[in-house]
Amino acid sequence: SSKNLKSRLYNYSVQNGHTDTINSFMQKNLMYIRFIKTAMYKKYEKIFLDDFIYFTGKLPILNKQRVLNV
Repeated sequence: SSKNLKSRLYNYSVQNGHTDTINSFMQKNLMYIRFIKTAMYKKYEKIFLDDFIYFTGKLPILNKQRVLNV
C-alpha cells in the first residue's frame, strides 16, 4: 500500500530498517532509493527482479517468494 511505502521510505531515510537484516545492511552499505509512478508497476517490478537475479543469482534479501502475475 502507498501508506506502507511512505512509512518505509521515511524509515530508510533516517537509517531505521524494519528488520535486523535491513538495519545491518544499511549500516554497511550506501543505499539509493529511486521511484517512478506508473500504471505498469508490475512490469517494472518484474524487470528489476529479473535483473537483480541475473546479477546476484538470487532474490533480494527480504523477498521470500517471486509472485508476479504480469
